[in-house]
Amino acid sequence: MGNFAGTCRTLMCSLQVLTGTRRDGSQQHQFLDAAKAGNFAEVRRMLEEKPDLVNCQPNGRWSALHHAAHKGNLAAVQSLLERGASLTLKTREGLTPVEVASSSIFDHLLYLSLQASEAEEAKGKCSKRCASEEVLRTLTLWRFSPSNLPAGVCLSEEDSQCLICLEDFKEEEELRTLHCCHSFHARCVDGWLTEKSRCCPTCRADCAEAN
Repeated sequence: MGNFAGTCRTLMCSLQVLTGTRRDGSQQHQFLDAAKAGNFAEVRRMLEEKPDLVNCQPNGRWSALHHAAHKGNLAAVQSLLERGASLTLKTREGLTPVEVASSSIFDHLLYLSLQASEAEEAKGKCSKRCASEEVLRTLTLWRFSPSNLPAGVCLSEEDSQCLICLEDFKEEEELRTLHCCHSFHARCVDGWLTEKSRCCPTCRADCAEAN
């Protein structure tokens, strides 16, 4: 009797999972049907309820961004990108949103796509490596004093805070300035560069490459 009850529970769980999967699939198709019809008000409404629909592509269908790009709807394109839509998604035919874009927004999308690719490439290249002690020694180390800045270092009022720990710089605290001119508490940025990435936490510039 116990085995029978256990089997029933397993079957019920499997049925619930299957029902949920079908419901999600149906919602994805409804979402993409709205995009295909150019009903981007409905697309926005559905995304507000379920944000993860933004890049859905059941069966390799065109994504919402593909449809917006193809229709030349720049407002819809920008709205989708702000919600996390990807420019690298491919249809079952291997087409990206840029490749199906209307001529009216093709240049704009191509520019955004190239920017995203370059940023991702730079991030990937840099994040795989950490800074050595030798690299750290090439970076300016100094004690904070607003009235006596080292040569080559300039701090505005907006730069008076370490963007790693989010604390204001205080007199005589030890700071380190990277080649990109961004400054941080030495204790904060040294740990970042040697343990996480040798890229600047602010602008992602490689601290091993002098300007």
